[in-house]
Amino acid sequence: MPQFIHSQFVEDTALADRFIDYYKSNTSKHIDGKVGKNGAACVDPSIKNSREISMPSEEAEISKEFCDQLQIVLDEYVKIYPEVNKLAKFTLVPYNIQYYKPNEGGYFQWHSERHTGTYPDSSRILVWMMYCHTIDNGGGTEFLHQNYTCKSEKGKIVIWPVDWTFTHRGVRTDREKMIITGWYNFLQDTIVYAQKI
Repeated sequence: MPQFIHSQFVEDTALADRFIDYYKSNTSKHIDGKVGKNGAACVDPSIKNSREISMPSEEAEISKEFCDQLQIVLDEYVKIYPEVNKLAKFTLVPYNIQYYKPNEGGYFQWHSERHTGTYPDSSRILVWMMYCHTIDNGGGTEFLHQNYTCKSEKGKIVIWPVDWTFTHRGVRTDREKMIITGWYNFLQDTIVYAQKI
C-alpha cells in the first residue's frame, strides 16, 4: 500500500450491515449527493451519482459505535505517521452515508478533498471512508498519483491526506455500493465557522 494511505478493518464487520439497515430504514433522510462546483455545492450526476444521509456524530447509537472504531484507526495512523500529532488540534465533523446504485452510481470524476480556499474544504486534514460491501468486480477507490486501487471490502476503513497529491475517484461496478465517509478538520476553524452562522 502506498505511503500515507492506511486501511484497517473494524473489529466487527457487521457494523457495515447495520449502516445498510439504517440507510434503508431512514428513507426520509435521503438526499441527492452534491459536489463542489464553481464555489457552490450542487447536484451533478455526471460527476457524482449517489443518494446520501448526512450523519452528525450524535445522530444515533450506530454513529457512536462507528466513531469509536474510527478512533482506533486514527490512533493507528498516528502511530505510523506521528508527525500528525504536531498539527493543530483537529476533530471529526459530520459525515455521510453514500449509496451508489449498480451500474449507474459512483463518483466518476478525479478529485481531492481540499480543492477550494473556503471553509470547510480549507480546514480539512484527513479524509476517511468505510466500505459496506465486498465487491470483486470494481467498486473500490482508484488513486491517480499512487497508481493504486483500494479494494471495496466490507468493514474496511481507509484514511489518507486530503490534498491534490491523493487525487482519487470511485471505480464503477455492476454491484450496489455503500460507503461511510467524512473528514477530520482543524478544531479552531470548526469553532470559528460555527460561531459565524
